Formats: sequence, C-alpha cells, structure tokens
Amino acid sequence: MTAGPEIKVAPGFVAVNWQPIAAAPQGGTRLLLWDSVSKRPVFGSWRGDNPAITHYAAEPAGPEVA
Repeated sequence: MTAGPEIKVAPGFVAVNWQPIAAAPQGGTRLLLWDSVSKRPVFGSWRGDNPAITHYAAEPAGPEVA
C-alpha cells in the first residue's frame, strides 16, 4: 500500500468532519450545519425541520488565548 500525497495546510487550520444530517443530535446541541441551498456552513441546533440542511459537524473550538 502506498501513502497518499502529503497535504500541507496553514497553521491552526482545522478540517471539518462533515457527517450526514440523519445522525445529528437533536437535543439543542450547537452544531455547524451545511446549507445545501446557500452552499455555506451555518451555526445552529438541528431540529429536523429543514430539508436544505444535509450535513453537520461539531462546533469547532475557539482559539487558545495566551
């Protein structure tokens, strides 16, 4: 098995781990949601009532403050 190409990213870059919306928690947890109509991420909680939202990810942590 060969290794894939090395991917270089900017320091502090965090990749988003998108998951299908069917698995999203619905208890008021704040999430990063993918809006397939506007083609951009939005913050909110998933209530299962918007067919435009197709994927979710955990809300990213904020930066560390020294």
